[in-house]
Parts: sequence; C-alpha cells; structure tokens
Amino acid sequence: MGACAGKTHVGSKCSTSGEDSADTGGEITDFYELCDEKLGEALSFGSVCRGRHRRTGAERAVKRTAKARGKAATCWHREAAIMEKLEHPNIVRLHETFEDDGSFYLVMDLCEGGELYERLLDAENFVEDEAAGLMQQIFRAICYMHGRHVCHRDLKTQNFLFLDRGPISQNVVKVIDFGISCQFEPGEVLTTKVGTPYFVAPEVLNGMYGHLSDLWSCGVIPEACAPPRRHRESIASAATGQGCLSRGSGGGQSEGGGWGGGGGGGEEGRG
Repeated sequence: MGACAGKTHVGSKCSTSGEDSADTGGEITDFYELCDEKLGEALSFGSVCRGRHRRTGAERAVKRTAKARGKAATCWHREAAIMEKLEHPNIVRLHETFEDDGSFYLVMDLCEGGELYERLLDAENFVEDEAAGLMQQIFRAICYMHGRHVCHRDLKTQNFLFLDRGPISQNVVKVIDFGISCQFEPGEVLTTKVGTPYFVAPEVLNGMYGHLSDLWSCGVIPEACAPPRRHRESIASAATGQGCLSRGSGGGQSEGGGWGGGGGGGEEGRG
C-alpha cells in the first residue's frame, strides 16, 4: 500500500504496546509498512491489511475506512472510542489510530488463527470439551465488555478470531468488530434494529432491547459448534452477514460481515 496523502492526524491510543507513533505524529506509513495483501474486506467499511511497525517489528492488523463513505467519521470515532475502553485477553486490542486526508485507520492485534466459522467448517469433529472451553472465553469477554457498558450487537461465529492456527482446545479466541457496537447506561433501552439474521435476539427485531441481547447471540454459538458438519455449514453461511439488518430503525437490508465490519449508526446517540 502506498504512502497516504496529506498530513496525518494521529490518535492518542498507543501507550503500552511499545510503539510511540501517537507521541510523535506523522503518516501511518512513516511508522508501519503496510502489506498489499488484504486480511479482510467488506463493502460496509473498507479493508484490513497486515502492518509491520518499522521500529519494533511488531505485526498488527490495520483496518482502513475511507472517509468518502457516508457517516465514516462518526462511525470510526465511535468504534475507536469503544475499543479504547476495552483491554481483555479475549477482545482484540486497539493499539493506536491514524487519520489522513482520505482515510481513517485502526491498528489492532493481529490474529492469524482464522475466523471461528471457518474453523468450524474445517473441523471434522468438534467435541463438547472444546465447545465448553471456547464458550468460557467468550462469556468472559462479554461479561467484561458489559461491565464497561459496551453492547456489541453483532456477535456471531464470524466475529471471533483465533490467535494462531494451533488446536482449538489450546487456542485463544478474541472478539472483533465493534463497528455497530454502542455504549449504554444501566437500564437503558436500545432501539436500533441491527445485527445478523440467525444470531440476532428477538427483542432486537422488536426494537426494544438491552445489552443482555448479546447473550442470546452467544447462545447460538454452541449450537453452531455442536451439530454435524452439514448443519454447521448452514449456520456458518448465516454468519457471513449476507443480508444484515438495517443500521437504522426501518428494518431494511444492508451489506455486512468481514473481518472488522459494521460501522452503522443508531439513534441512541452513542450508537
């Protein structure tokens, strides 16, 4: 990927990773060598590529959002603000942010173990102990996230990445994609109809729900893990986000899915 045009305004998230980009300012390509190969892509937000920090050699996933896309600025700033609140071993970590004349960038953990739904398709057998260990990690992440007053709103098998290609039973799974997440106050009723068919909670479809709607989505995941391969394929197909619910209250259809997709707005102000 070539150098970015114009002066870059760098975000403030960069404190503990050893990368000092946010302290010095400059273009993202001053600090990261960006690979042409894309890790993920979706119409709803842009693309994700691998980035290597020029000073430390650390490899990251770099999510790029084009400014020309609708409400890109609002969505990007909300997603960045949410991710800055979260630091948990089972949640993908935001290391720093960049902005230039044409794009916004999120620099995050690089997870090379593949998406959960892909690993489910590849697995000939997925035993109960593996599913239990997987769900324990997922629930720990969701409990932490809710404790920080963040509702994810699009939990599905595609929005979990494994840290490496090692065995599932010995792996670390991380929640990704906070593009349509929101912050909430205790007892607040959310009304934006958003999510992915098959994984979305019924109360979301009714337009009156709370953060615990995330738990419904979590409950679908063991079902995706347990059945025979043919049934897992149909569930994984639903997880690709084809025909995601509208980001607004009209219940229409829009594109979704992808490595770190989402990015839609909502009438709750925070999302």
